Amino acid sequence: MSRYYFSLVLIISFFSIQAQEYPLKKGAKIVVAQNSIIVESDQLIELPVEILRSKTERRTKFAMPTIQNIEGLVSTISATNQADQFILTLDPTGLPNGDYTLIIKGSGQFKRYLTSTMISLKVSREPVLMVKND
Repeated sequence: MSRYYFSLVLIISFFSIQAQEYPLKKGAKIVVAQNSIIVESDQLIELPVEILRSKTERRTKFAMPTIQNIEGLVSTISATNQADQFILTLDPTGLPNGDYTLIIKGSGQFKRYLTSTMISLKVSREPVLMVKND
């Protein structure tokens, strides 16, 4: 009896693992919490960054994403304690007013399987008012 019970538990466990949902049908992509940011020039920004995977890429070992360098912008991506989740830190103190496009892309051996993403950054010396619509 216990042998049959163990087999049944093993089969159910296998199918529950296989039934895990994946947000993409194919490949993997980098996703940022906000794709458009308006910021004062002396304001530090931190944004969550995540790698979303398809089932076919569930075991691929992606390296930490990288962000392009823009003169005057201090930007870093750091790892968190969770797989595929990172923190993007932007310090636009040295940037003049204007609109900028940042590209976050994959790195490492499997970067060709990882779709990049863009962030629109508007830097202003004027105070930025946040309007909340209820």
